[in-house]
Amino acid sequence: MKRFLSMLVMVLLIFNAFSMIASAEEEKSTLSVEGNYTIINEVDEAYITVGIKTQNMDFKAMQEENRKKMNAVVEGIKNLGVDEKYIKTTTYDTREVFEYVKRDYYTGIYYNGTYDWERVFKGYEMIHYIQIKLTDVSMAGKVVDLTVEMGVNDLNNVRFGLSEEKRNKLYIEALEKAAENAQDKAEIIKNSFGLKELKVKTISVSKNSVTVYETGAYNESAYVAKESETSTITGGEIKITATVNVVYTY
Repeated sequence: MKRFLSMLVMVLLIFNAFSMIASAEEEKSTLSVEGNYTIINEVDEAYITVGIKTQNMDFKAMQEENRKKMNAVVEGIKNLGVDEKYIKTTTYDTREVFEYVKRDYYTGIYYNGTYDWERVFKGYEMIHYIQIKLTDVSMAGKVVDLTVEMGVNDLNNVRFGLSEEKRNKLYIEALEKAAENAQDKAEIIKNSFGLKELKVKTISVSKNSVTVYETGAYNESAYVAKESETSTITGGEIKITATVNVVYTY
């Protein structure tokens, strides 16, 4: 019995010793620093979305007109050197078109609190949008001009970006610099306050932050066709930022 009690006391002492050590670790002061780094790079991809709208009282005639025009547009784009795999349909839709007009015999006269309107069938409408991906952003203006010449009547937008491979490569570079920035900040604070040693407690990394700015964002209202000239559509630059948060104990 005495031997058992002795062993129990020893276990309790060891447990208390470890508890005191753990408590001491928890009570250590902490230092939190944030490291940042931003890389600015020119865009290397452009995405152009254009569409063709056709209307006709005859459904098949409307569809055939749209098909011929869009085929001509796609062939023209391919003739500029754009790979067919970079041309894809994003919207293909048809609908009936109606117009609401006042009935002749109720024109200007309220009927049960409202005007009496007649729903008049005006035909069918088809809309076909395609998206063109360009790996040579300098071609953006030329492609837009060509699509207009070939029959496009809905210029949706042009947006610019960075290829996934390039974006990932630049983010890794920014992340390395952000980590160095965090360590430099911690070292400066340690030396300034005379701290003996810093030990890393936790590290957290922000998600890849990509911002496009100063782009040639483009829409139909900004487009003005010019004879014998190519529209100028510039891509601008992309900002990639990495952030590292580190908590030290001392």
